[in-house]
Amino acid sequence: MKPHSIIRILAAGLAAALLSLTGCTEKEQPDGTVSYSAEYVVVTQHGIKNDGTPIGGELNALVKANYGKTLYFPPGVYRLTEPIVLPYDYAKNVNLMLDHNAEVTSSIHLDALLKIGFSEMTNTSRMRLFSFVEGGTFNAENTDVGIWVNGLKQLVSLRTLNVIKCHGTHIKISVTDDFKGTGSSDTKLDNVTIEGYSSNENNYGIYIDRSCCDCKISDCFIYGTRCAIYTASAGHIINNVHILSWVAAGGENGAFVGTEGIRVESGGFFTFNEIYFDTTDHDLVIGNVSPDIIMDKPLSYSWYKGLGSAFVYRPDYISPFRLKISGGNIDLGNKADNFRIFHIDRTIIPSDNEQRITFTNNNLMGASKLYPLDYSLMMKMRGTRSEKLVNKPSAFDAGVWYPLGALAISPSENHLEVRLSNEQRIRLKVNYSTNGVDIQKETAVPEGFTLGYLVQDKCCILLFQSTAQVTLQPEVIDLDGNSSYLCTPDKDKVYTLKDYTTTTYVNPI
Repeated sequence: MKPHSIIRILAAGLAAALLSLTGCTEKEQPDGTVSYSAEYVVVTQHGIKNDGTPIGGELNALVKANYGKTLYFPPGVYRLTEPIVLPYDYAKNVNLMLDHNAEVTSSIHLDALLKIGFSEMTNTSRMRLFSFVEGGTFNAENTDVGIWVNGLKQLVSLRTLNVIKCHGTHIKISVTDDFKGTGSSDTKLDNVTIEGYSSNENNYGIYIDRSCCDCKISDCFIYGTRCAIYTASAGHIINNVHILSWVAAGGENGAFVGTEGIRVESGGFFTFNEIYFDTTDHDLVIGNVSPDIIMDKPLSYSWYKGLGSAFVYRPDYISPFRLKISGGNIDLGNKADNFRIFHIDRTIIPSDNEQRITFTNNNLMGASKLYPLDYSLMMKMRGTRSEKLVNKPSAFDAGVWYPLGALAISPSENHLEVRLSNEQRIRLKVNYSTNGVDIQKETAVPEGFTLGYLVQDKCCILLFQSTAQVTLQPEVIDLDGNSSYLCTPDKDKVYTLKDYTTTTYVNPI
């Protein structure tokens, strides 16, 4: 048998197997046309055009005539003049199966292309049965929403489909103001690709409104949006999602500034696993709420040079929250200078005696871009009691102020030991009060050295200088275990005062 014949037979067998798995089988008629089994309602066999011709109310009439069935859309373009509306009633579930080369779109303005759970609002089934939409591309360029799910209808599954070019919200899950349900929508999104029109427009990838808890989002790719995932409800599990800022309308000058990966605007618990924040200005944004977030194995990177200002962004609120970040890879190489892991209110972490916020076992690459007073540098975050400033003995010039790191201003008394060498050790006691910082030397400063400090951004920067050039490997040890000491970000770099501040006056100790 010739190779091309074998390939043709294998391809035909694979196509038949795929159709069998979906419950839809095809048969070629004597006139060359293709018919499908009665297990699926093939829309083109009921007068629905797939050649780009405008489609009116006949498609929703077909939905109403086939409650409890699945509509199949063969390849082609389905140009709507009104949204497809699927029923809320579980007993009347209508599922949609689209060929991967089927496109649903509109040439006129609509509120949505597809609305799930917005008709037949009385539930006649005692069971909550899942319904699904699978396959195809929803081109939402002329709609406010691409796919709109009524959160009152639980167990809706969107899978293996594309939603693209929406200037508003690609996928929206919400309930009406008169909602009296459980508060759990249990919507599932699996292998969904969202491509926004531009990342510098005010558009959303996935918008989850209040009273729509317990969504599961997995194996998705969201790019070209201003905010990839916005949620005003809790209980979500988000797993293996790639979020990418992409495409800048009007050119790339200032592109992607203010873009957001995930915005949380609800209390309650969340689990985020293996989220790839790719070229977002703010990766995780938390509003004035008190969530409990577990974030495992996050990735953060920017392909756009100078873009990316914070991993966790929440600067204006002091309400408590819990956040555990572990096992991540955060590449600062192309981020903006003074990138912050925690751009949050400066009083939260120093007063976090219960360790509600932790940042452990994470890789920071290109750490020289990190803001030197970032709280991710605290011993409390790193689980350490001592820090060397540099990896190996380095030269320190005479008369230059070099930072020894910093202390977050906290209500606790701090005792530190500064080791310039095995023989040159200084013990300090640091107290904070409304009057400022009080630093006392508990041991003498070695001859030839001077210690100083200054206060900036609610941190006390400790400094030293020498009267002659010296080679040192300084180390700072926390004697109390208060762990409010912040080491220098990059141990391959010798930091000077100008790396920390533009202030030149240093208070002597």
